[in-house]
Amino acid sequence: MTCTLALVTQSSEGRTFLHRFAGGCAGLLAVVSVLGTLATASVTAACSNSESRCDTSLSACANTASYKRNIDVTSDEIPTLQISFCRNADCWALTPVLQADGTYICTSSPDGATCGITQDEDSGYIISITTTGSLDVTTTSDTFSVTITVAGSTTPLVSLAKVEDWTPVYSNGTDCPASCETATLE
Repeated sequence: MTCTLALVTQSSEGRTFLHRFAGGCAGLLAVVSVLGTLATASVTAACSNSESRCDTSLSACANTASYKRNIDVTSDEIPTLQISFCRNADCWALTPVLQADGTYICTSSPDGATCGITQDEDSGYIISITTTGSLDVTTTSDTFSVTITVAGSTTPLVSLAKVEDWTPVYSNGTDCPASCETATLE
């Protein structure tokens, strides 16, 4: 019996990747046990019934939004950044925390978003912000905003507000319904 497994992952930069695996059920179960992202019972059900490949409950896909850009700050200013990422009325305050490798990872309050700040080749910095978990129902009128300010400054480094289109992700193939949606702010 041949089975297909679709797995959607998202990088720390907010890029969405679709991974497809095809083969015998035993081989796919081994892939799943290594990745640890899907329940064995779900994969077994997919293998025993090839018609269930459009079952979106078998895909690891969540509605997410992301933002990435260069920011003009010094290394001393990064820990003082005041970062806000919002979708409609839901907002997350993000705080950069220096890691052992020299990068910054942000914690959010409330939980729901994360960010990373890395140095680019030109001695500048790149910030990547991504929602964590799944955003509930998406609409064409979702408004996103990003504000990044150095503490003590009255002028934001970034101030963006826009309605963003959602892009469907077809983790089970384009002949199946979309599993989730992503929005990338630019």
